[in-house]
Amino acid sequence: MELIHLQPRNVISGLSIVLLSLGLILIAPIVIALVYQELRSLTYFLTSMFLGLGVGVPLYRKLGAPNKLTLVEAMVISSIGWLLTAALSSIPYMGILGMGIVDAYFEAFSSLTTTGMTLIPMLEGAPRAILFWRALGEWIGGAGIMLFTTLLLLSHGGIVAWRLYVAEAREERVSPTMRGTIRNLWSIYVAYTTICALVLMLSGLEPFDAICHALACLSTGGYSTRTSNVGAFNNLAVEVTLMIFMVMGATRFSLHHKLLTGNVKGFIKDPELRFFLLLITASSLIVSLDLTRAYGMGIPESLRVGFFHTISVGTTTGFTTLDLKFMPPLSKGILLSLMVVGGCMNSTAGGIKVWRFLAVLEAAKSEIEKTLMPPEAVKSLKIDGRVLKEEVALKITTFFFMYIAIGFTASLIMTSLEGDLLGSTSGVFSAMATVGPFYMSPLQLSPTSKVVLITCMWIGRLELIPVLILFMPRLWRMVHLKVRGLHEDLRESSLMLLYPRVSLNYRMVGRHLLRIR
Repeated sequence: MELIHLQPRNVISGLSIVLLSLGLILIAPIVIALVYQELRSLTYFLTSMFLGLGVGVPLYRKLGAPNKLTLVEAMVISSIGWLLTAALSSIPYMGILGMGIVDAYFEAFSSLTTTGMTLIPMLEGAPRAILFWRALGEWIGGAGIMLFTTLLLLSHGGIVAWRLYVAEAREERVSPTMRGTIRNLWSIYVAYTTICALVLMLSGLEPFDAICHALACLSTGGYSTRTSNVGAFNNLAVEVTLMIFMVMGATRFSLHHKLLTGNVKGFIKDPELRFFLLLITASSLIVSLDLTRAYGMGIPESLRVGFFHTISVGTTTGFTTLDLKFMPPLSKGILLSLMVVGGCMNSTAGGIKVWRFLAVLEAAKSEIEKTLMPPEAVKSLKIDGRVLKEEVALKITTFFFMYIAIGFTASLIMTSLEGDLLGSTSGVFSAMATVGPFYMSPLQLSPTSKVVLITCMWIGRLELIPVLILFMPRLWRMVHLKVRGLHEDLRESSLMLLYPRVSLNYRMVGRHLLRIR
């Protein structure tokens, strides 16, 4: 029985649409470069755009849209697509800022995965086109590169778009149809981003800064236009606005849809959201008290710093007003734990996700309670009154184990390179959860450590499976068989054209042997 079905033609077709999509996205920073007359920046953005369109358009015209796309094919497209888009996105960083290949790829990948780690030492004075591109990359990556790609595939049927949507670790509908789901998601995302930008302007930010921070906020990305990040503005109204919209970005899109369609009760009573808000609030209070205890901060200041950074890390956004490595030890431990948990399912946030964390807690509680029950008793695992199937519970616990195992393995590798266990562990889990800040300076990392973090961003953003299947030999054996079969079909058709009688005789002999058997 064939367990893996993968057509190379579908994969290449899907990747061509990803490249085509990126080429269209690059029009935005090109417009910014023209507005601010940054002609040098314009050259490199045009280069990236022409490469994306120059490869994507001919391939798409030749192959067309993917046909009957399977989930495995969608996952392969998604995994490889992120690598390709980061490669093209890195060209402006190399050309405009003079970054090396690894550093430019790191910056581009950090942007697209909404991680927000940066290797640019000084942002002041950088071209506005590149600052906008960093923020726009996070905004597109927050919704998902594949979600943007699906906009170009809606006319070819919902199943292809749905496969790509699911391949990027999302599976919730907010409409009966896939077409309606994608349109509603983009409507909500664009509306919230616009409102956030307007409120930031009213709070005192310049329009350019407000737009860039709104893009980075709703995507839970965390890139700023200032080297000191949000701390450079020293504006309480800006910080409060960002806190509100960071939480909104880390909340499920389906809940926003409920809220906007008048189902306020369904929004408020959602167990994942309630646990998330409780966790963030409790953690913020503890961090605030820890700052007062450790550094003697006044209550108002400690609450401001504590709530902002806890919400920023808990939503996996990564905005900061101070360097996290100066946090007290207890606060560091709490923030590291929040990095692992992350935001809500089907949001722009990263991490294990609150719903999975809740499910693991419920499973542990259920196992303890079973020891107090008769052996013949049956106890179902429930969340919010709904029974969780055993296969779903197994998937969640498997994901949890793999996530932690990969994280600690990468932490040990990075520790051997950097010699700092806490700094390396925080860096790895920050990258996997797409948070950004951690307890070391990324500017001091070795090239190998940067590659480790890029890999962690990739694995974490796609939630393990789409990336891990690329390393399964069975997948590539199936690809080899498909390619070899295609080659044999072509060779046979060539023989039929050159030697029709010989080919016909071989077929007649084959039929005769079958009759004898």
